[in-house]
Amino acid sequence: MTQSHFAWLAPDIHFAWVGADVVVLDVRQDRYLCLVDGAEAIQPGSAAAAASAATVSIAVRDPETLDVLRQAGLVDPTTPTLPRTLACPARAALMPGDGPSASALLRAVANAVASTAAFKRSDLKTLIAHASAWRRRPLQGAVQPAARALDAFSAMLPWMPCEEDCLQRAYMLRHHLHANGLSATWIFGVRTWPFLAHCWVQIDDVVVGDSVERVSGFTPILAV
Repeated sequence: MTQSHFAWLAPDIHFAWVGADVVVLDVRQDRYLCLVDGAEAIQPGSAAAAASAATVSIAVRDPETLDVLRQAGLVDPTTPTLPRTLACPARAALMPGDGPSASALLRAVANAVASTAAFKRSDLKTLIAHASAWRRRPLQGAVQPAARALDAFSAMLPWMPCEEDCLQRAYMLRHHLHANGLSATWIFGVRTWPFLAHCWVQIDDVVVGDSVERVSGFTPILAV
């Protein structure tokens, strides 16, 4: 770009750069948009932040493109956007192990009932607000407690009507980890051609209940 026009992303709007395309997540409308070949005209305000799904600003090649984005409600040229959570690159995975104790399984069931009820009555924006409000705790030494929590969650999951729904499953797992005193990040990722969206849970760079191979095929667009 010879001259850039900068703007802040509107609240609840998230961008991801996937090859030559720009993918937009509009949390307010619970929808994705793909700006095909959009990367030629639209660049992240910070390359490091874009790679971690924390982008809050963009640089646009021409004022006409900026005006189209503004009219669509995707950007705000004047109002700064609040900082966003970083998505750490996934480097390891935590998978279910030994069977849980009876008490841990009962806690997992109770957590699942509560989170399923919240999921069913909430839109995407409300779910993200819930997850954002859960207090973050220090993560040192969290892997073993997370493994025990995951064992109970995985044993309970086949009995819940969400086995193929990554959105509900990740929300429930994020809630379950929080209820067990653990901080985690709920990450949304996208890919194109064909377009696919996926979400998963991480503790730092450790994927919980999913595989590094799978999630690495997606570009983070939102981290909560």
